[in-house]
Amino acid sequence: MARILTGTGKILKRNSDNMVVRAYESTDTINLQAEKIMVTNNSGQGVETWTKAVGYNNSNMTVHENITLPSGYAHSKFTYDGSSWTQHSDWVDNPGQILGKLYTAIDNSSSTTSIVTGPFCDNVKQGELIQIGSEKMTFSSFSKNSDSTEHTMTVTRAADSTTIAAHAEGTKIFYPLFS
Repeated sequence: MARILTGTGKILKRNSDNMVVRAYESTDTINLQAEKIMVTNNSGQGVETWTKAVGYNNSNMTVHENITLPSGYAHSKFTYDGSSWTQHSDWVDNPGQILGKLYTAIDNSSSTTSIVTGPFCDNVKQGELIQIGSEKMTFSSFSKNSDSTEHTMTVTRAADSTTIAAHAEGTKIFYPLFS
């Protein structure tokens, strides 16, 4: 059994939104049951089980065979309606290491350059990029509150040809892997 990211194989799709949760080799068997989904290799060895507890079973999942994966495929990145692929609108490629989260929401104004976060800014250097959603920002400086439980970052928005966007409280902040 092998999960695949390129080529042709079998896909396991959630019926409610057509989200493709996994792709497997063509020789693997995907057995949809009422209480679980079992994936076995070509020798019949059970190598992956999805239980009803995670919400996947024969009533809400579908297997498609001999499907060619789209370029850039990743698990849960695309939907498949039985004939065509669409990238999920909320997908963000792995932006890197999670630094923390926003303590307060920020709007989509270029004049909003202060961001309240947790106490992680000691590890970010001036001029480095951070990423929130699909927007990258250039880190300038930070200040701490009196008990050092919050940092207020100063950033330049829309770095690296990204677009300014509003971000909700609790949104994760990443240190990009590739800046």
